[in-house]
Amino acid sequence: MIPRPYQSYAAVCARGHGQALARELAAAPPGARKILFCAGDSSQCSFFRMYLPALALQRHAPGTYAVVAHWLNEELVGWADIIIIQRMHEPNLVNEVGKARKAGKIVIYDLDDNLHALDDTNPSRPIFDACRYFDGSAQVSDAYEMALYFMAMSNMLLFSTEPLREYYASLTARRARVIPNHIDTSANLLPLRHPSPAQTRIVWAGGTSHVPDLRILARPLAIIKKIYHEKVKIIFMGFDGRARQADGSYLDAGAQCDVFDPGVPIDQYHAHLAASTPHIGLAPIDMSLDFSRYKSPTKWIDYTRAGAATVATDCCVHSPVAVNGVNALLVDNTPSAWVNAMTELIENAPLRTAIAARAGQSLDALSLEHCAAAYQDLFAEAERFAPADHAALLAELKNPATISGKLSVTQ
Repeated sequence: MIPRPYQSYAAVCARGHGQALARELAAAPPGARKILFCAGDSSQCSFFRMYLPALALQRHAPGTYAVVAHWLNEELVGWADIIIIQRMHEPNLVNEVGKARKAGKIVIYDLDDNLHALDDTNPSRPIFDACRYFDGSAQVSDAYEMALYFMAMSNMLLFSTEPLREYYASLTARRARVIPNHIDTSANLLPLRHPSPAQTRIVWAGGTSHVPDLRILARPLAIIKKIYHEKVKIIFMGFDGRARQADGSYLDAGAQCDVFDPGVPIDQYHAHLAASTPHIGLAPIDMSLDFSRYKSPTKWIDYTRAGAATVATDCCVHSPVAVNGVNALLVDNTPSAWVNAMTELIENAPLRTAIAARAGQSLDALSLEHCAAAYQDLFAEAERFAPADHAALLAELKNPATISGKLSVTQ
C-alpha cells in the first residue's frame, strides 16, 4: 500500500509513468486484488474518478492494491486483476482491452460526462468532433463511436450520476453502476479560513466549459453589487467570465468581480478555496442544455469542503445531495430568485453558517471511506458475473461487427 496521500498534482500525474509506476506495480503484496485505474487525461475529472478512488482503496480496503496509470500496455494488462479505464476513445487501445478480456481480466469503463450530448459552447466539442480514425484510406470511426466501442468491450460501465447510467446503459446493453464523486474529508480545512473578513465573500469557481451557467449569474451579480457595493466581495476562481458565446455575442459575467483568482492544481484547490474564506458559493446550472442534466454536484462539494453555504440551481444535478433550506438554498434560474437567495445569506450570517455546517455533515456520506466500500461492492459484483460476461464477449470478439453494429447514436 502506498503510505502517503497524493501531494502536488504534477507529482500525482508523474506517479502514473516510468520508474515510479514500475515501483508501485512491484510493491503489490502477494495475494492482493490488483486494481489498475487507467486515467484518460490529467484533468479534474481524472482526479475525482481515478486518483481519489485509488487513494480511497489504499486507505480503506485491506487486501486490495490500487495503482493509477495514464495508458494501457501488455505489462499493465498482465499485472492487473481489474482495469478501470476512464473516458478513453483511442483506437490504439482496442488491442490492449481485447487482450485483457481474452485473458479473463475484468474491464470497467468509467465516465463522468455525457460525451454524446456536448453542446456548442463546450470547449471539448470541437476536439471530439475533430477526431477521425482511419484504416488505410477508409474512415472507420470517430471519438463518439470509439467510446461506445470500449463500453461494449467492457464487463461493466461505471458512471458518476444516475442520468448518465440510464443514457449509456440503454445504448450498450451492458451492466452499469453509479458511484458518485467522493472527496477526501480527512483534513479539517476550516482553520484555513480568515477568522473575520471585512466583507461577505461570494465565490463562483469553474472553467471555460461553464459559460452557459455563468450567463445565469451576470444580471444577479450586477444587482447584488449595486445594492451592497463594498459590503460584498465577488470572487471568480479559474475563469474570469469573459467569453465569446455561440451566437457571436460577448459575455462578461465577471464584470462585477472584485477578485479573479486563476486557481491552483486540483489537489491543492480545496485548501486554496477554504483560505479565500468564501461565505457563499454559487452553483448555477443551465438546464436548457441536455448536457447539463448529466452533471455532478461538484460545486456543492467544493464549496461545502471550503465552509461556504451554497446557492444552487434547483435541478436533478443537485437533488442527490442538496436539500433546500437545510444544506443549501435551491433556486429557479431567474434573476430575482438568485438575488433573493444571495440577499438572504448576506443579511443573515447565522443562517449561512448553519447551512454550511449541515452541508459539512452531509458531505460525510461522500468520504473516501464510503468511496472504498462502494468500489469494493462494484468489484464483487463484477467478479460474480465475470464468467458469463467473458463467455459472451469472447463470442462477440470473434465477430467484431457484432459489437460495432450496436454502436449507433444520433449526434
